[in-house]
Amino acid sequence: MESEVASEVPSGSGAISSVASSRFGHEEGDQAEFIEDDVSQGDVLSPEDIDLLVEKIKNFTTLYDLRMEDFDNEVVEIIKKFITSPNENILTIFYDEDMLVASLGFPEVDFDDIMYFLKEESESGSIKPLTPENFATSIMFGTMDSPVEGSILRIFETLYVPIFLNTTTWPDSVKGDYCSNLNLFLSHMTDLRYKIAGLTAIYVPRAAVNIPFNVAIRDKRFIKRIEDIVIDWTCQIQVALNDQDQSRPYNMFTPIDEFEFWKYRYENLCGIKAQLENDDLIRITHILKANQSAHIDRFEEVISHIEQALLEAKSNVEYLQILDDPCKEFELAGDSTS
Repeated sequence: MESEVASEVPSGSGAISSVASSRFGHEEGDQAEFIEDDVSQGDVLSPEDIDLLVEKIKNFTTLYDLRMEDFDNEVVEIIKKFITSPNENILTIFYDEDMLVASLGFPEVDFDDIMYFLKEESESGSIKPLTPENFATSIMFGTMDSPVEGSILRIFETLYVPIFLNTTTWPDSVKGDYCSNLNLFLSHMTDLRYKIAGLTAIYVPRAAVNIPFNVAIRDKRFIKRIEDIVIDWTCQIQVALNDQDQSRPYNMFTPIDEFEFWKYRYENLCGIKAQLENDDLIRITHILKANQSAHIDRFEEVISHIEQALLEAKSNVEYLQILDDPCKEFELAGDSTS
């Protein structure tokens, strides 16, 4: 579940979509100088102001199945401490089993989703004090799901990447280096997110989609960046094709285990094949072909083996499926006699 605050932003590529976090603009003026760093904010906020800020945080909190009555006194007191203390810059709110919990840090327990509030820093590096008037411009907030890899990807894909691509004040060389590192980071994060589930996911960078074809084939820095991405794709697919041991979700002791593995392998290879038919991915390969990149030949050589691997997996699934029901009957018979 994601919270969408402030304005709508464009969604990321592929299945990565929706927004997990928002930042409102910077407030003008000198509100950050209401108090000194060593003065408690509680000294300048009236009880009514504190209660109003508590209500703002409660109203902005978006969690699955959240009810206002879940904000008990203990949670409210922690929220007040976050509001009044100049040394506390982060507040998290989440469910620990069925109990709503507030923390002045990130939890060490498992959670399904979490709401965070982060105070902005002033130009001097000190934490901006909160007031009812500057709440929207002095707080960064949003939700994160568990596992966090998906939330990180959504935040970057839907919030930071579009902002970065629209930035025109950076020198081309600096922006190019940053873009290259950003692409590799998102590629590795995408791979990590889906590898946990035993799947292979191919990251297609947004920047490679937006640049005109005739400009792309003449931009040497751009060609180098997408060559790095294609090298990553080649390695991922090669691992998926060769990895008949590491990919197995558990040790195989019976024909049923063997059947489940080949079914899983067939589904993963089908997913790879479908991703390779993505228009944006094909466009990248055409750019590299037009530029006579040496890396595209290796990529096409690797993907040429997918069809044979699919036929092998499909054949094994069809034949092992014949043994699936009899083996399950044997297992049930063994359980009943033990």
